[in-house]
Amino acid sequence: GAHTLVVTCGAEGVRIATPKERFFHTAYQPNKITNTVGAGDAFGSSLFGLLLSGYDLKQAVEYAVTNSTSVLQGRDAKEGLLSLAQLK
Repeated sequence: GAHTLVVTCGAEGVRIATPKERFFHTAYQPNKITNTVGAGDAFGSSLFGLLLSGYDLKQAVEYAVTNSTSVLQGRDAKEGLLSLAQLK
């Protein structure tokens, strides 16, 4: 079965559970939300990519939340996507 469970809770944040730990990361509240299209995709793809790149779960979640928050401020699903260098 799954070893990591990730449940996004929209504007509240994200809940994560593994066999060893459970935690919640609050969502960042941008000054202006232009469009919500792509925010979930940005979160999921960022999280998965960062984990595959060797980042630990908590750091990957933080960067994924940051990337999805940035997309909320763009006009479409791609505007606002941050590179790894920008996330750091």
